[in-house]
Amino acid sequence: MSLRLRLIVAFFLFSVVPLAAVTFYSYTSNLRALQVAAEAPDSLAAWTKDRTAALALPEAIATELRAGVMPDLAMLVVASRQLREALG
Repeated sequence: MSLRLRLIVAFFLFSVVPLAAVTFYSYTSNLRALQVAAEAPDSLAAWTKDRTAALALPEAIATELRAGVMPDLAMLVVASRQLREALG
């Protein structure tokens, strides 16, 4: 076996093979985590569903702010006060 062939084999054994193993482990670990997360119930959706009536006014305020071209400071202060009254 020539020196060149030995170096190529050593390179694959000590660099490419461990890198492939770590990559495979990382991929399978992340795949499992994503599958578990996809099967879990959506807690934010459940929370918003339970509080639909309470969130109606803040949603209306946010929609009004988005509809304007550029909200000014007075509009933001009024919206802030309305949100504090609605949520607090």
